[in-house]
Amino acid sequence: MSKGTYNTISEIQIYYKQSANPVFIGGNISYEKPIAENEYYYTPQTSLKSVFR
Repeated sequence: MSKGTYNTISEIQIYYKQSANPVFIGGNISYEKPIAENEYYYTPQTSLKSVFR
């Protein structure tokens, strides 16, 4: 669901593929920060997400 604001999003992904057994190992980190509040004066929280596989 949309938060109705403009956001700054930064993401880093690092993955490694094994050559013997084709399995991907790695993860990503995503950071999302709102730039300004929406028309109803609502500012969503800053979000930091990480996934490792």
